[in-house]
Amino acid sequence: MADSQAKHAQQDVESGANGGGPLAQVALRFTAFTEKWLPDAFGFVLVGTFVVLLFGLVTGEPLLKRPDDPAATKGFGLVDAWGLGFWSLITFTLQMVMIIIGGYAVATSGPVARLIARLARIPQSPRTAVAFVAAVAMLASYLNWAFSLVFAAILAREVARNVPKADYRALGAMAFLGLGTARHRVSRAEIACFRRERSG
Repeated sequence: MADSQAKHAQQDVESGANGGGPLAQVALRFTAFTEKWLPDAFGFVLVGTFVVLLFGLVTGEPLLKRPDDPAATKGFGLVDAWGLGFWSLITFTLQMVMIIIGGYAVATSGPVARLIARLARIPQSPRTAVAFVAAVAMLASYLNWAFSLVFAAILAREVARNVPKADYRALGAMAFLGLGTARHRVSRAEIACFRRERSG
């Protein structure tokens, strides 16, 4: 798969050399280099796991150890600490999965799918397509961040079909803007709550 991505990136570089400005050519060369030489996310996870394990062993932590008290939260060896730490994230993981599944169910429902199809016909040029997906993603995040994520991703796909010259990578990146908008809104709410607590 990495080879096909590298070939695709190389084709983009060659097609960018024929048309497009110098900035587009530089961007395509960086993309080709990154897709060829950077590993997948799973590779980073594996390397990170073994780096932390190595640092733990260097600092004197035992590899295998269990505390005498079954209710203890400290005193585990590195292997048990990693395993228990992984499973302690299940509650949060399940909450995120349910939010994404709920957002997907709403975004792919019949009425919303028809709305996406209508919206995807609005932009006519590649630049307006990218700006349009960004604006819709940010507006949708005011309803729900998970809904915005799925809604904007499906919208980006439909816009790419209707405006074939639009850069699908830019459309995909713009679909994520709703997450930043939602996070900014949460941060402002947290600051307002903190100020009320301090003054009260």
